[in-house]
Amino acid sequence: MNRFVTQPKVSVLFLFILLVFLSGSNLRAAPATESAETKNIKSPAQEIQLSPSEKAWLKDKHIVRIRVGNAPPLMFEDGGEIRGMAIDYVNLIFTRNKIAFKYISENEVTWPEALAYIKKHEVVDMVPTAKVTQKRKEYMLFTNAYIFAPWVIFTREDSDFISTIDDLKGKTVSVQEGFAMHKKLEREYPGINLLVSSARSKDYMIKPIRDVSFGQADAFIGNLLMTTYRLQKEGYTNVKVAAPTPFGNHNQSMGIRNDWPELVSIINKTLDSMTPEEHAAIRNKWLSMRFEYGISPAYVLKWVSGIIGVAALILIMILLWNRKLSREIRVRKKAEEALAESESRFREMFEQSPFGIALIGSFSGHIYALNPKFAEIAGRTIEEMKGGDWMSITHPDDVQEDLDNMALLNTGKINGFNMDKRYIHPDGSHVWINMTIAPVAVEDKTHPRHLCMIDDITAQKEVQEERKQLQNKLQRSQKMEAMGLMAGGVAHDLNNILSGIVSYPELLLMDLPEESPLRNPIKTIQESGMRAADVVEDLLTIARGVASSKEVLNLNAVVEEYLDSAEQQKLEKVHPMSTFKTELDSQLLNITGSASHIKKILMNLVVNASEAIEGSGTVMISTVNQY
Repeated sequence: MNRFVTQPKVSVLFLFILLVFLSGSNLRAAPATESAETKNIKSPAQEIQLSPSEKAWLKDKHIVRIRVGNAPPLMFEDGGEIRGMAIDYVNLIFTRNKIAFKYISENEVTWPEALAYIKKHEVVDMVPTAKVTQKRKEYMLFTNAYIFAPWVIFTREDSDFISTIDDLKGKTVSVQEGFAMHKKLEREYPGINLLVSSARSKDYMIKPIRDVSFGQADAFIGNLLMTTYRLQKEGYTNVKVAAPTPFGNHNQSMGIRNDWPELVSIINKTLDSMTPEEHAAIRNKWLSMRFEYGISPAYVLKWVSGIIGVAALILIMILLWNRKLSREIRVRKKAEEALAESESRFREMFEQSPFGIALIGSFSGHIYALNPKFAEIAGRTIEEMKGGDWMSITHPDDVQEDLDNMALLNTGKINGFNMDKRYIHPDGSHVWINMTIAPVAVEDKTHPRHLCMIDDITAQKEVQEERKQLQNKLQRSQKMEAMGLMAGGVAHDLNNILSGIVSYPELLLMDLPEESPLRNPIKTIQESGMRAADVVEDLLTIARGVASSKEVLNLNAVVEEYLDSAEQQKLEKVHPMSTFKTELDSQLLNITGSASHIKKILMNLVVNASEAIEGSGTVMISTVNQY
């Protein structure tokens, strides 16, 4: 777990380099906050001699659009006000030359977008700080460097020993998207794994430091001045300066669109004209360093006397309160023993709980602590899980729902949530869990945490899935039953309608003479009615799920009956070239079935066989016992 304090330590290396930097710049001591002397420098600036083209550029009354980012102490936004070391230089230079300008925040334009706009001479005309690179020189002009700080390697205090950049091979280094160091490492050090922070992320400037502090990255290569400022500001005490880099200083220049060389020249001349006091006032304001040059004897005597008096008072108080303190110590000792016993019981409950329990970071998803049951359900060991994050083990299909619930929880819209989700095991299988998340009260309000409890419900999910399948089968069966009832009703109605169509033609044929021309049409009506009756019989068969009537019968007898039928005689007349033969097994066993339906099947088979014969041929009907 990371350690945070209110007054972070500053590395000795940083102080040493900063002192060298200040002494190399011939700066004098300055107060920690801006004073009247800082605002009103007494030493006059040198007069600036401008060329005709520079004067003409000023006469055009350009409004310079300056994109500022969140890079303290160089530049940042504080309560709606743009501040920083680079901003003080910009304000001084532009005010002194009466150049109109306006700031564009990083919320409006990201760093990669700013570079693209400068290239096209749109939206953004200038950035206060930029690293000079050959690629950027193709579309951008640079002023002289005016802020200097070395590139160094930052690691965690408990990380492996790093002495040079070559020790980072095979390790993960956090970088910011589009920045010079991102491109340089990507191009010149392919053996280093890069963890890239998106420029569209609100915290992309601080994220590399956080990645190192939380153990998600092994190192971060940063500007010593900016990074140590952020370390102090954010309270990351487990990050240290590990080693220098071969990249020299991260010198900062102002980057300007390439069709304004006059503005570059004006800025350079103004920087050269500034007095040492003006440079010192800006730098000392943001470096916040104090130096004392001697103490008077009277001052020492006053403080020594005061200290002696205070010491005597403290001694008297110690004597007076000694007995009371002894009693308080005994009471506190008992309280500590009770607390230790309570913590022991809690630890035992935590370790032996039948539910998985973990303490996770609200925003980072970092797993700070977990019990054995949690690791068992996740299919991993406690060592593998601790320090990781929940997204790495969550099924991809469940991540978004989890993120949405966490967002509602972090914004205070809900006090907790419960959901079913899946964890992925290392072997690719997954387990269903029921998860409950609730916030936990911690002293560090900047890094809130949540309590996560999980239970393995894989077996319940399988039962639910089986029950769902059975319900679907039941619903399909009920649908088929309903369709059968409907078909049966329709079939009975059609039978009533067809009774007249089948019976009346038969009565009419009995009264008509053989030579009557109406006999054939009436027979056709009768035959059509009979076929319709057969269709209705089939519909009834479907509705009932079984044949309308079943009986014990011999298949040989059904074949012989069919061969003597009118249908077969008519078929023989239609196909005179076809010969119909039988090979019937004399030992054929009886079957149970519907004689009318089997006869219809036999007729269809014989008709199809007859129609398939081209010229002359034989249709053979054979029966045999088949098991």
